[in-house]
Amino acid sequence: MLKPKYLKQYLIFIFFTGILALFYLFLIPLDPSRGKLINYSLMRFVLAISMVVGLLVLAALFLKIQLDKKLGQSLSDTIHHRLTQPIAHLFNSQFWIIIAFIVSVEGFLLTYFIFPVPTRPLTVWLSLICLFTWLFLHLVYTDQYKQKQSLADRLKSGWQKWSEIQRKVFIILVVMGLVYFIAFFPINYGGRVHPDEDIIYPDVVNMLIPGETFTETLRDSFIIDSWWYGYPYFPISALTLVIPRLIYGIAFAEKIFFNLLLLRQFVSVLPMVVAIIWLIYLINAFKSVWESIGMFIIFALIPGVVSYNTRFWHPDSIIVLLIILTFWFLKRDQLRFGRDFYLAASAIGLNAAIKVWGLFFFLAIGGYLLAGWIEKKLTFWKMVRAGIFFILIMVGTILITSPSILIPWNLKTYIAEMQEYYPIMRYGYDEPDPQGVYRTGLPAWMVFFRIHYMQDFFFYFSVFAVLIGSLLGTSRYLNRLILAWCAVIGVYLVGWIAVKSFQYMLPLMIPLYAGAFLFPHIASENQTPPMLGFLANPKTKRILKAILIVLVLIQFIFNLKMMSTSLKF
Repeated sequence: MLKPKYLKQYLIFIFFTGILALFYLFLIPLDPSRGKLINYSLMRFVLAISMVVGLLVLAALFLKIQLDKKLGQSLSDTIHHRLTQPIAHLFNSQFWIIIAFIVSVEGFLLTYFIFPVPTRPLTVWLSLICLFTWLFLHLVYTDQYKQKQSLADRLKSGWQKWSEIQRKVFIILVVMGLVYFIAFFPINYGGRVHPDEDIIYPDVVNMLIPGETFTETLRDSFIIDSWWYGYPYFPISALTLVIPRLIYGIAFAEKIFFNLLLLRQFVSVLPMVVAIIWLIYLINAFKSVWESIGMFIIFALIPGVVSYNTRFWHPDSIIVLLIILTFWFLKRDQLRFGRDFYLAASAIGLNAAIKVWGLFFFLAIGGYLLAGWIEKKLTFWKMVRAGIFFILIMVGTILITSPSILIPWNLKTYIAEMQEYYPIMRYGYDEPDPQGVYRTGLPAWMVFFRIHYMQDFFFYFSVFAVLIGSLLGTSRYLNRLILAWCAVIGVYLVGWIAVKSFQYMLPLMIPLYAGAFLFPHIASENQTPPMLGFLANPKTKRILKAILIVLVLIQFIFNLKMMSTSLKF
């Protein structure tokens, strides 16, 4: 229960940290090389006046509560009611306080690059307020937090809700995934360093080596020389090298093959394994042992997937995982437009921040919002509001995970490199092309689909399965999401991209494989129109499964053949 004395203690803390921030504002040296566009001395004076006014308001409020007991109790009761009715408001408030703390810290760091230096004490004050508010709520509402189900308890509860078969399938797939993951260790150690790895390796290493000054250290952490991929990819990769950094010190950068092994395994292979297992859960909810095992083998041994996992440190498996997470959040939301809908926005934002693929979800999200309106889950204006809030969360995720794009000259460099890179993707590299590789259109791309992912018959079957599954059966919801995603990404690749690197096809082909495995779901007793009554017959589903198994086995044979001829370890 929030009592007036707790509220007064909170105000005292904010007041005294504000005093310290005010002293910091006057003591902080102003960089003479900055402040050319803004008069920093004048800004410091204005900020000082504003902070003094804020401190006077805090002091006045404290005295008012101290002298007027009824006001103190009324204010405490009002805040308590707002936070605990319902109790979810308290936990939601904690979440947004953490976000505010992250933004404040990033704001502080950016004062060394672009934000005006006089705002630095203010960002420190705001960071301390957020941190103390988070701690304050935990201390005041200890009993409520004890009653909240912990993550471990939620996982345990979810595990217990699964059937025995689901738990068995999960354990089997985890073991298979672990074996698959370990199998690539000897393959990924040593060997040729890919040119892309050679370019981005120094940027990741520099993040873990301190500069001569704090500003130089920040510069190496925020400024990426090679903008092949978005900023979040680099700290994710750097986290993988923390252990060798601790073991070898600054000399860790010289352990190139060992570091690349870790990066290849934990940034490429591991997310792909997790993505495959998660996708299988999306398809069949782990309700069939042999079906799940078969799907894992098929997905794991797609030539393009194996090639990607072989001496190739790239963010594409993270992209695939985020795509599948987006499908999962939207499927779980079921047009309720609640927390899962906005978690999908965060997944898409992170996806876009790493490799812009997330921006291609516009059709899927637009269709999802439209479906909510058509099915009267939302009014028109609530649909518009949900869409705007979705975009705000997506953009906010991009900005929070990529604070360096707020630095104008850094953003300018990024845009310039993207503009230079796009014509290459659009028309191909400036080199002879006697075989006509750098062509667009489906016939040109089908050659590479066959080599790395699927034969013509399986490609067209997968497209048909997604289309028919969007109209019939029990998996229409998921099929429609896959269709909206694949339609946009497929048209973009086939119609606009001339360079045909195998990893570019992963975000298209993995979902298409999933659509093929959903094909038997069009047969359903409860989801069948009268004119298609034969689909309600249990025998029909068995026939569809048999057709799928035959086609998958044929494609699997082609996959094994392509791997034996194209992969060189």
